[in-house]
Amino acid sequence: MSTITVANIKATGETASRAVSGVAAAWANLNGATFGLRDSLNISSAVDAATGLYEFNFASSFSSRNYSSVASCDSNAGTYGHILSIDNSTDPTASLVRVVNRTSNGGNFFTSDRGNCNITLNGDLA
Repeated sequence: MSTITVANIKATGETASRAVSGVAAAWANLNGATFGLRDSLNISSAVDAATGLYEFNFASSFSSRNYSSVASCDSNAGTYGHILSIDNSTDPTASLVRVVNRTSNGGNFFTSDRGNCNITLNGDLA
């Protein structure tokens, strides 16, 4: 495989270019309810660690644990809000990240599995 080294990229049909560092280094679309990856990039495996707790292992590690992540999940009909966030009981590493789905119910939070969970990670790969 050949390597092309560039500072900026622009897709065919786009009018603006962007820095290569702004392109996602890893992402995943996960069914957390029946548990399974629907699709992903740079994710070697996903682990159902507990109810609402998911671990993503990277195929190519980041250069450090200082990457940026954005995570989301679907919500149910009704008054519940869902927050998919980095699990603070296990620090992210260069090779994996754990996320937890927290559901609010009248100010109380509990974990729950959701059908549509997504995570995008940006940063430098090792």
